Amino acid sequence: DCRADTWCAWSETLLQCGVHPCRAHGCDETGCTAEAACKWGEGATSCSKVPTTECPDQKTQKDCEAVTAFGGCAWEMGALNEYRCVEKPCVIHQSEDSCVTDPISCVWDSQTAACSKKECTYPTEAECTAKGGTEGCQWATDHCTKRRCSAGEEAACVTDDACEWVGSSCQYKKCRNYDSEASCNHDAECHWDVSAAPGKCDVKVCLRYDTEGACETDPELRCSWDTEGKRCTDKDCGKLGSPCACSRDRGCFWDTSGSGSGACVTGAFGGCPLMDLVILLDGTSSMKRPFGRHSNGYDAVVEYLRDWARVLPLSGDSGKVDPSAKIGNGVRVGVVQFGAQGRATKVGYTMGSGGHVSGLMSELDVDLDYHEAQMIDTQEAYVAGALQLAQDMFTRPDRKKVLLVISDSVILDSGKAAVTSAVSSLFGAGVKVFGVLLRPTAAFPSTAGAAEAAMLNVLSDVREEHFLNAEIEDLKGILGTLCDPSQQFG
Repeated sequence: DCRADTWCAWSETLLQCGVHPCRAHGCDETGCTAEAACKWGEGATSCSKVPTTECPDQKTQKDCEAVTAFGGCAWEMGALNEYRCVEKPCVIHQSEDSCVTDPISCVWDSQTAACSKKECTYPTEAECTAKGGTEGCQWATDHCTKRRCSAGEEAACVTDDACEWVGSSCQYKKCRNYDSEASCNHDAECHWDVSAAPGKCDVKVCLRYDTEGACETDPELRCSWDTEGKRCTDKDCGKLGSPCACSRDRGCFWDTSGSGSGACVTGAFGGCPLMDLVILLDGTSSMKRPFGRHSNGYDAVVEYLRDWARVLPLSGDSGKVDPSAKIGNGVRVGVVQFGAQGRATKVGYTMGSGGHVSGLMSELDVDLDYHEAQMIDTQEAYVAGALQLAQDMFTRPDRKKVLLVISDSVILDSGKAAVTSAVSSLFGAGVKVFGVLLRPTAAFPSTAGAAEAAMLNVLSDVREEHFLNAEIEDLKGILGTLCDPSQQFG
């Protein structure tokens, strides 16, 4: 029985057994014992749930709802259309990590420091409309979501922080109508905010500054004042065409490392060599789960890559340029997605970069849009085919060549002949291979050891120095160090 197994938890939403969220604490005894529903395992080696039979033992709604231990019990309709007493979902969790890894779909609220069941998790449009209609749910293109900002009175409207009363109606605040990271970041004035849980779409930080002084003193040096438009915008060092203008803008750097008179680049990338960089992106279904405060890990990675590419000192060359043609200084980027055996993809020749490395942001946007919309979405991860596609992108002997693997999976063909051969060919061509193994929370999952060992077989000869096991929030910083020789991936 799923509930009796201390390693498992039953999801009434998915109607299946999954790994219990106490396992998210892994080897962290302090985090484990802080959870009322968890216990530190015998031999002090792991965290597991405290077994309780109180809820299933209650046969009436009154007795069921009277239970208060371990967060209490709930009287709910089961899979066989009969009521039963079950553990109250989500409320037992006392930390964000254990909350968001519960298979029943829970959400953490930083403001109240409480875990609650996520609303409107119906998987199909029919269920969302039929069952969720009475719960205030609506179908939004490809998922079920909570209907918001529909109140008819101001007092009720403003109780939702996503809404504001305008004139005589309740309306979404700017950007708050987007409930997915992908749709949010496709709006030029919006970004996915993870400063508090749950993550949400909000107006970009720079657009919130209404004075030049506040704009230019942004603590992360990410903003510039537009003197013509009289507003604060995201910093774009590339628009500063002279050394003097560049040096006056904090966070920008006049780079003279290439041929020509130089160019203004974001400070973090001032040391970028002439480089071709290919991303191997994990397109397996596990990447779709919540990662930290991102509702979809795969979309979060794609959007991090997009933001990173926008501040890179790109070469300005199309991916479709003749391989022997002279190209500009700077970086070119390519993307390959991997999943099940034989399922490696990149854009076709008529789209974006044409499946090559590109130094044009307009082409990279098309490539990333393609991968965002065409996730492979399979259970298993194989990389041999993707490694071959990546090698075909490295056509210039005069440029530094880097391959970065981003994954959360155990690579199943690691160490097999096809991968060993592909890795050997990459090394022979002078390609340095780095890897980032992503985890959804601070705790290391039970598969971490196997996933690390598998990825190390794909990396360059100094394997430990070319590998990081990181939370998704660390990815932005890791990407920012790829041109810094003082950093691990520089």
